[in-house]
Amino acid sequence: MSEGITSDLRTLSSGDGQRTSVAILLAAIAVFVVAVATESGQLTALAVFLGAIFVLPCVLWHWPYGALAALFAAAAVPRISLKLFGLNMKVEHAIAALIAVCFLIFFRSRLLKLITADYFLIGFLWITVCSSAAFSPQPGTTLKNAAIFILAVLPYWLLRELVHDNETLHKAVYYFLIVGALEAAYGIFCFISYALFDSKFGITHYFYLADLAAVHGSQWEPNIFGSYVSCFAAMFLFLYLQGGSARRWYLAGLVMAGIAALLSLARASWIGFAVGATTGVLLRADVRRFIRRFLVPALAATCVVALAAVLALRIDPVRERASSLSPETLLEDPTLVHRMIFIDLALNDIASHPWFGMGSNSFGVLWDWETDEGTEPAWVGNIFVRIWHDSGLVGLALFLGFVATLIAQSWKIFKKQRSNELGILATALLVGLIVLAVAFQATEASTLACTWVHLGLLRAFISVSQQTNPIPKINA
Repeated sequence: MSEGITSDLRTLSSGDGQRTSVAILLAAIAVFVVAVATESGQLTALAVFLGAIFVLPCVLWHWPYGALAALFAAAAVPRISLKLFGLNMKVEHAIAALIAVCFLIFFRSRLLKLITADYFLIGFLWITVCSSAAFSPQPGTTLKNAAIFILAVLPYWLLRELVHDNETLHKAVYYFLIVGALEAAYGIFCFISYALFDSKFGITHYFYLADLAAVHGSQWEPNIFGSYVSCFAAMFLFLYLQGGSARRWYLAGLVMAGIAALLSLARASWIGFAVGATTGVLLRADVRRFIRRFLVPALAATCVVALAAVLALRIDPVRERASSLSPETLLEDPTLVHRMIFIDLALNDIASHPWFGMGSNSFGVLWDWETDEGTEPAWVGNIFVRIWHDSGLVGLALFLGFVATLIAQSWKIFKKQRSNELGILATALLVGLIVLAVAFQATEASTLACTWVHLGLLRAFISVSQQTNPIPKINA
């Protein structure tokens, strides 16, 4: 049945001009709404119009591959945003919404059955909305934040529907890896431009760290950029250790992502990479084949990364940031002190609403902080404290239940398919998720689409695997 659906979906670009015309009409209406609702001027509305003209054919081209590529690319550029109906809409939100509309109008068949993880996620989102309405100091603001957060989570639901067979899953993961490598390359380009021409594109200056320059690329800020590219570095390393014809490309991706991670100056992402890479080696190794299959390639890859690290450490900001990891200086680091102060403030707020929280991004409603760009809403870097503050213990328990059941389901399938290509790609996703889990203890990005794209690919892996090899249901 899935083959028939796939065949129908891929005929759009060549044989269904009527649907394309309707889609363009819908896009034109959407652009008109944007032009009316935006708080910016005519120039912004024109940019939105031109963007819609360009993006819509890309989304509809060779469905669902064009949609997947557009979704992954949009999740890599969260800095681009537009004020719409009072909401700070990012490109990732607009693209995800556009893909959802196209799917529901043109391509929807029977929706996939929900699994336990999906129910946990629905409960978590519901609690977040309810707490935003009932317990927030500014319900109007936090409800808008909750709406934006739901749009950020939308890629998870889209990927479970768009990726419906092995071929689509393989291509989706490869597209994902390509976007990650391009983001790393862009970050390196930004730093080279800064070093040679004093360009400011993709660079953040930490004014409280002696004007230290860190790369943020197209991501929201350097720590998130570091987490993003470190996740891909660990995935590339794991895939490189598996061998195969694409091995040299994985090595190139590893080198680019590794250098970009160093240039981000994000120490938590460096630690996350070390943990994720070690876990990846242990997941695939057994005692009999470890030396032959993994130790020699691992040593070769380590030599390449070490050489890149030595060269990178000749760069003053990287060397200075790396030296701050020493025990005698870590506790005096202003960024660590800054995070601990905000966590303490968040815990004090939590005491007043421990069970259901104070609403989506409510910490930014209550507290501000000074940056090099002026006064901005504050935010909590630790993912668990942030969720506890926003959605309470109930929301945190539902979120942990979602992640735990998703990983447990993936692990059950992985153990049965660890030797085939699908199992290898799924393991790479798990390795990347470990990197994010570690890095998000310092600076989390669960409110951005890139995190939910990663989780959505794991969910798609479960769906595809269950079609051919049903796995027993995991009870909550």
